[in-house]
Amino acid sequence: MAVDNRAPDWLNDFVDTQGLEPIADRYVLKNDALGTRVKYSDRLVDSVLLQREALWLSKVALLDIDTHRCIRFEKDGNRAALVTDYISGQSLSEIIRSFKGGLSSNSRFEHLVLLLIEQVAAIHRVGIIHGDIKPSNVLMKRDGGVCLIDFSNARKVGEPWVEREVSQSTQSFMYPRHREQASQLHDYYALMMTMSLMIGDLTPCHFDSCNEWMQQLVSRCDQLNFGLNLQHQLRNIIAQLSEDIL
Repeated sequence: MAVDNRAPDWLNDFVDTQGLEPIADRYVLKNDALGTRVKYSDRLVDSVLLQREALWLSKVALLDIDTHRCIRFEKDGNRAALVTDYISGQSLSEIIRSFKGGLSSNSRFEHLVLLLIEQVAAIHRVGIIHGDIKPSNVLMKRDGGVCLIDFSNARKVGEPWVEREVSQSTQSFMYPRHREQASQLHDYYALMMTMSLMIGDLTPCHFDSCNEWMQQLVSRCDQLNFGLNLQHQLRNIIAQLSEDIL
């Protein structure tokens, strides 16, 4: 069944809905003529997360992080709308679906992995943990670049995950060892899970089989004959995860 993603009538109280049309995600609209994107919600928790995303987008804009730019945010009770610029491209999840056997057969696969690692490293250098890395939150831009989107669960290193009784996580990408404070390891784990999906032929990781999964990942990366730079970065990430988890 198709999802009805037309702008609700109440959204007119927050933004001009003329020219807005739905895009792939529910509760997300775009205006091609203005080059803007509108995310909206009429549920309290989701509206709080939109408010958090607006705040974080304002912060990362000052740090030269490549992602959406916050234009304005409006909230009234349970309803909220976040207006950003629109970045043309495809989510990594859409690209993975188009390569049913995995992206590893694509000639640009190694380049994409390197760009993704660089983006994660860039936010870590300024002390930010994204907190929700997954294919749908990785945007492959039309110009060939890569950027992370949806900073609604972002934290500074060491900050608690639960804030105002709200915590957001995607179960299958959630770090298997419980930690109350944000750490680079959370992003590294989600990054390796994302890479597993990009490869396409790895057994999905379960919390009780992390060791086997990481050994599989190392072995598969060796088979793909990555360049020395990428091999070194991947082994370093996996070594840090192994040391902490096992």
